[in-house]
Amino acid sequence: MPADGRHDSSTRVATYPRQNADHLTPLTCHRTVRATLLFLELPHVAKSHELSRTLLPRHITMITIGGVIGAGLFVGSSAAIAAAGPAALLSYILAGTIVFIVMRMLGEMAITHPGVRTFTEFSRAGLGDAAGFIAGWLYWYFWIVVVPIEAIAGAQILQQWINLPMWQLGLGLMAVMTAVNLLSARSYGEFEFWFSSIKVAAIIAFILVAAAFAFGLTSPDGATFANLTDHGGFAPRAGCQWWLP
Repeated sequence: MPADGRHDSSTRVATYPRQNADHLTPLTCHRTVRATLLFLELPHVAKSHELSRTLLPRHITMITIGGVIGAGLFVGSSAAIAAAGPAALLSYILAGTIVFIVMRMLGEMAITHPGVRTFTEFSRAGLGDAAGFIAGWLYWYFWIVVVPIEAIAGAQILQQWINLPMWQLGLGLMAVMTAVNLLSARSYGEFEFWFSSIKVAAIIAFILVAAAFAFGLTSPDGATFANLTDHGGFAPRAGCQWWLP
């Protein structure tokens, strides 16, 4: 016993059988030893059942950035500008502002309620079970629609270099995406990191090339900022004229 009169757990475990030796049977001793071993191994067992965190900060960063850059940005933006004129850029700015505000709200709620793990639970906690249920199914519906659209857009881009039917290219892209998601977390993170880096590099290259055209660095008579107001103005299909060809 220590000098301060306190017992630690190892002292209690060691002295318990000695103090009560007259009252212990072999079965009781076996149970006591087994319970002691389980008690001592409990922290190690709990630690071994934790999920391993193999994703690095660079993986998380590039997954976040690459997740908002899809084939629809390269294909859909050009179609929107061709249909509505340069004013279509305003819709992208408005949508980006809304998404930024929503993400800030989610960040604040995540700090306020650290026990909540998904955004659907935020809706459930703030607006009730019905809101959480609807948000979850709307998220499922969103991906059911977006994944085929992204596959079709990617197939349109690849068809310029690969002479195959579009449905085969789209099916192949979806198969590759499914296979990547079935990999381990570390392999998935590495895949997303490098492919997201390619998408970010492509965006930067497009910006530089467009800036060179806009400032007349490639050709003084080429495409410049005047294209924003030429060909019918900044919003040639605005108002009641949106339906005209």
